[in-house]
Amino acid sequence: MDQPRDPYLPPASVLTEEGELAPLPIEMVGAGTRFANFMIDNIICYALQFFLGVAIILIFKAAGAAHLKAGCMANLYGILITVIYYSFMEYRFGFTLGKLVTKTRVVDESGGPISLGKAIGRSFSRYIPFEPFSCFGAESRGWHDSISKTYVVKRSEA
Repeated sequence: MDQPRDPYLPPASVLTEEGELAPLPIEMVGAGTRFANFMIDNIICYALQFFLGVAIILIFKAAGAAHLKAGCMANLYGILITVIYYSFMEYRFGFTLGKLVTKTRVVDESGGPISLGKAIGRSFSRYIPFEPFSCFGAESRGWHDSISKTYVVKRSEA
């Protein structure tokens, strides 16, 4: 039986005249797909934030500290959850659940898996004001992509 194909491999090898592997054109996804990824992943992050918030409130209540206000801590938890979600999923699997649904993945400039540093950089770059709108440009490449030197591409089905 054939082994499953590594999804990070380029679809074809193209050699230069010197016999080196030439960079393959990366087929980036459009703004509509990027928006779908954004919406699905945001719903997941908000759900995680909600359940963590409920758990923290129950823990405070059980400890007799119900009078403590979470206030801005909720925002910090939200940022932490979002950064961990995106960084872990994109580094470990190459995609988030939103990208899984839309059959896309994040790759580095060579078309391979991204490093943990790039995944964390992408995650924190998402907090630049108006960054979600940057994917609606002509190239459909968000600031979190260009800053971390990554791309969102169609996942090869092998």
